Amino acid sequence: MKEETNGEAEKRKARVKELIDKGVLGNNTNELVLVVKNRR
Repeated sequence: MKEETNGEAEKRKARVKELIDKGVLGNNTNELVLVVKNRR
């Protein structure tokens, strides 16, 4: 697993927030954890 730069982390957070806003994801921590793991 490569180190993630701050820019990449910020982009990923923005992407997750976007999905929550669109209602693709519930605002559920477990779902967020799954998304983060799946995107690696």
